[in-house]
Amino acid sequence: KSSLLLFNIALFFTGPVLCYRSPVLSLSTTTVAESSNRHSPKGDQASERSDPTAKEIAPASAKGNARIVAEKMTREGEQLLTEWKAESSRLGIDKLKSSLAFWRAAGDRHGEARTLRLIGDTYQPLGEYQTALAFYNQALSLVRKMSDRRSEGEALNSIGYIYIVLGDGQKALQLCTRALSLSRANHNRREEAQALHN
Repeated sequence: KSSLLLFNIALFFTGPVLCYRSPVLSLSTTTVAESSNRHSPKGDQASERSDPTAKEIAPASAKGNARIVAEKMTREGEQLLTEWKAESSRLGIDKLKSSLAFWRAAGDRHGEARTLRLIGDTYQPLGEYQTALAFYNQALSLVRKMSDRRSEGEALNSIGYIYIVLGDGQKALQLCTRALSLSRANHNRREEAQALHN
């Protein structure tokens, strides 16, 4: 009883203080109400009306997260390739292949095309020329859709080299001639030299 009495007395004298702090209580009440609204169709509609960018933030954030994952996996794959071992190269290829889905989710076609070429570059010294060619052709198709002439020249050079190794000199000549033309038009001296070398 004495404890209850002391509590009532304290409540009486601190009444103004509790009233002063009431905005905190109101804030909690508002938060609960907002939480309730978020779980109702009306709440969703109200939220969208108050923040017209809400619909844009989620997709943008998802793309950003996908890019982060793609970049991380690509770096890890490239790191494995620097070991110059067949086993490490295959592990690196697996990493690079896995990154492709995230480049696509991020909407980064340049990153995707670069990774496709890198996979082809890795299969080439392993002697898997047809597989390398398949990835080079995917990269070529993609950069052409983007009208990226510089990257197109680089992809053509890589494909041309594969045809040289496979013994199809005529096909290689056609590809390298086209690569040379694109490289000169884009002032890409390195790829121009590669086209001439091929």
